[in-house]
This record gives sequence, structure tokens and C-alpha cells, in this order.
Amino acid sequence: MDRLDPGHQSAGRINHHDGGRGVYFEDPNGHNVEIITRPYRSGG
Repeated sequence: MDRLDPGHQSAGRINHHDGGRGVYFEDPNGHNVEIITRPYRSGG
């Protein structure tokens, strides 16, 4: 399953997987960081 969007192909979009919300961004060192409001596979 695509996790929208570690490859930065969907700028400005929020994923809604597992009943939560999540975004990816690049930190100042160039690492991908993900913020999610509900853990994956949590039954949401």
C-alpha cells in the first residue's frame, strides 16, 4: 500500500489511512519524517 507520500509526489495532501491523518515532510538534513495522528493497524 502506498503511504502517501514518502516520495513527495503528492504535495499538500494529507493521508487518511487507518482513520487518522498523516503527512510526510523533509527535515533540514534531508530525512523523510512522518507525523500521524493514529498508529497504523490500530483498528480505526
